[in-house]
Amino acid sequence: MNAALALPHADKPFVVHRIVQWGDTDAANIVYTARYADYLIESVEAWWRDRFQMSWFEQFNDLKFGSPFVNVTLDFMKSVTPRISLDVCVTVVRVGNSAVTFRAEARGHETGDLHFIGRTTCVFTNEDATASARIPDRFRDVLLHELQFGEAAEAAYAAQAKPKPTSNPQK
Repeated sequence: MNAALALPHADKPFVVHRIVQWGDTDAANIVYTARYADYLIESVEAWWRDRFQMSWFEQFNDLKFGSPFVNVTLDFMKSVTPRISLDVCVTVVRVGNSAVTFRAEARGHETGDLHFIGRTTCVFTNEDATASARIPDRFRDVLLHELQFGEAAEAAYAAQAKPKPTSNPQK
């Protein structure tokens, strides 16, 4: 892949459809808490493949830089069972010199109910991950374009009556 090629810009936020599997659940028949982090990171990886047209594996091995996660947060609003499927909307909410923060909002596909919001920050690094590195221009261009979707999602969420996060998704 030619690193100088410009990447296309999307005209709408990225949404990945997630089917909740029985194997994702715990003894209470709801999604096991640790699986939410998987849902978040797998959704960001799907965004990455769609927007950057490469996987993290290809990025690391072909372009020789990494983007490890340095922060993950989750706010739970409503429990999830295998009776529903999720639409996870992934947006960019912050772009720094070497770091990018993603926001993922998971809603019931059929109901639109908000189930959780996750945020994760990754830092671009050199090949051996010993130092942060400036986000390459072709990636930065896409990330800056994507900020509009994150800003819109944050504004829409702030404007609505928010469900109270629960300390435990079991509730």
